[in-house]
Amino acid sequence: MRSKNPNADASLDSPLAWLIDIRSNEWRSVGYSFLWFMFLMMAYNLLRPIRETFATALGKTATGRLFLYTFLVLLIAVPVFAWLKNSFAKRKLVPIIFHFFASHLAIFALLSWQFQSANWLGLVFFVWLSVFIMFVVSLLWSVLADIFNGAQAKRLFGPIASGATVGSLVGSGVASLLGKSLGVTMLFVLAFVLLELSIVFATLLQREATKNENLITPDSSLKEKNKASNGVADLLSGLTNIGESPYLMLICLYVVLSQLFGTFVYFLLNETVAAQIPDKLDRLSHFGTINFAAQFGTLLMQTLIVSRVVKFLGVSAALIIGPIVSLTCMGGILASPSLLLVSVVDVVNRLAGYGVTVPAKEMLFSVVDDESKYKSKSFIDTVVVRGSDALAGNLPLKAIHIIPLTIACGMTGWILGQKRAKLESKSIVN
Repeated sequence: MRSKNPNADASLDSPLAWLIDIRSNEWRSVGYSFLWFMFLMMAYNLLRPIRETFATALGKTATGRLFLYTFLVLLIAVPVFAWLKNSFAKRKLVPIIFHFFASHLAIFALLSWQFQSANWLGLVFFVWLSVFIMFVVSLLWSVLADIFNGAQAKRLFGPIASGATVGSLVGSGVASLLGKSLGVTMLFVLAFVLLELSIVFATLLQREATKNENLITPDSSLKEKNKASNGVADLLSGLTNIGESPYLMLICLYVVLSQLFGTFVYFLLNETVAAQIPDKLDRLSHFGTINFAAQFGTLLMQTLIVSRVVKFLGVSAALIIGPIVSLTCMGGILASPSLLLVSVVDVVNRLAGYGVTVPAKEMLFSVVDDESKYKSKSFIDTVVVRGSDALAGNLPLKAIHIIPLTIACGMTGWILGQKRAKLESKSIVN
């Protein structure tokens, strides 16, 4: 989506340009991107409480194994998905992939209608949802990266990503307020409709990119680069880069340690909900409420707090906020592990994680070379993150184990922040 006129991007020809920096020839594409992301995340956040409700029925041991199964499936799915992206034009691949997953939702709706209490349905759906969201979000961002150039991405990806936030809030709100009255089957049907709607706007976006004289087609700009890319090779290359870089190894350690507390709280919340909320649809509504609170709080954190924390306190401080919050939450859990408290702890931990820790973690990659930034980051975001979940889900972790591990996470975060500052200073000097 690149202007032929080099001065076109400099002109503020929109009445709202002072508020959101979008050029007149970009509005339609940004709007389609926003709606694509919004309907996708609306569907996902209708489905997420269903997954957690299934998990409460399965129990900790079975759910722990599901974390491991999810990790193993993703190890296969990641290179397969990379091959698909590199082998087929995205304007053809997007509708195929999205319709493929939408058809699964129709099947889940039928199965939940017939076998609503079947544990095997929960097992399959738990793994499926993790693979689904990884595929579709990765594909969405890949399409956007092809359509918008680097300068446009800096201006437009923020407004586009806000579509995901809006969709997450609406989806979580519907699950919270209407989940019990609609039931699991109707939520599957509604998610199916929303996912199909998202395909409409994905198609409109790609048509806009193809027909508009000021836009490039989604596939041409990165065609040669994609031919040289290989999913398995990229993962192995990312692992090699990590093994050669103490800085990247520290990032991996920080990710593993930070995931442990989140997984511990996840299982504690599921156990508490299962013990204190006997009705499954009430559980679904409860998880929807938790998800809505976490999404709304994350929006506030990312827009109002993160940039100020980093600006005034630095990346090191941002990286230790999560562990500090975790230790505080652990004190509350040890004092009184009630349903309300554990639910609040889950929300607060997700706020600290997605609102501060994740953005700060992303900043750690801004001082490494492109090879490490993309291939090593991809390895960390898939293998390390999911592997940490699988590890934590199958270890008999207790509070006495979590407390020292969380302290170690904070220390690692501080060291990482200091190393990043040194690397940034060297890059400025050079």
